[in-house]
Amino acid sequence: SSEGEPPSITDTRVESSDSKSFTVACNVTANRRVQSVKMAVWPENKHDQLKWYDASVSENVAKLTIPIADFGNYNGKYVIHIYAYDFENNSVGYPFETTFNQPAGVLESVWETDGTIRVRGWALDKDAIDEALELHAYVGDPTGVTDKHEGIIADLIREDVGKAFSCDPYHGFDAEFKTFMTGTQDIYVYAINKGNGENVLIGKKTVTISEDTTAPVINGADVVSSDAESFTVACDVSDNRGVGEVKMFVWPDDNQDAGIWYTAEAVDGQITATIPIA
Repeated sequence: SSEGEPPSITDTRVESSDSKSFTVACNVTANRRVQSVKMAVWPENKHDQLKWYDASVSENVAKLTIPIADFGNYNGKYVIHIYAYDFENNSVGYPFETTFNQPAGVLESVWETDGTIRVRGWALDKDAIDEALELHAYVGDPTGVTDKHEGIIADLIREDVGKAFSCDPYHGFDAEFKTFMTGTQDIYVYAINKGNGENVLIGKKTVTISEDTTAPVINGADVVSSDAESFTVACDVSDNRGVGEVKMFVWPDDNQDAGIWYTAEAVDGQITATIPIA
């Protein structure tokens, strides 16, 4: 064996993660330049699944992206032994552990009544097993662009879930929200991740949403402020399924052909639009 100081491994960390992989990084230095960095990876208590990987090294930083599919999409603790080698075959080993837990849950049922959607099920994340998980529900598409509802909290008692995961039972949800969508629509519910991993779709169900035949109601329209350049119109708007958008058509007296459409905003519970007289 050759003489000399072995390489040094510091600041070992999980740099990023998603639903399919996580990236381990560390700083590596050596008096005689780093030749290579290898990592041995296996799920905790499953040493028979050990796999060796060659990490990339750039500017004294070693990185390795570990696909969890290599380990049967295992959720839990991973053991990682990092080995750095210099060009004189000096080496050093460094043990590291990290937990990769995706949220878990089930969307058990979905109902619709007069434009109100009710979702029920359970969700939790082992990275924060004692916390109530947040969920998002999307109507019509899986991205939430069309109709997105946040702030659903899984904090209701579910004794069966508590027993299954050996934790407190407060991981159930039963929530309602209004939608302006109608017809046959898919309802997507996502559990919002904590720690390593990313948000997870825990279920999709299809419902038929009845047609909305009740028009919105507008009250109290008035000019609430004005100056030399503009004036602001405000009003109260209500609807049995929620207000999607409010527009105002404005024109000078006796000149409707010069009318312009303005999209109003919700400010402090009121609908307002500022009209520039220019």
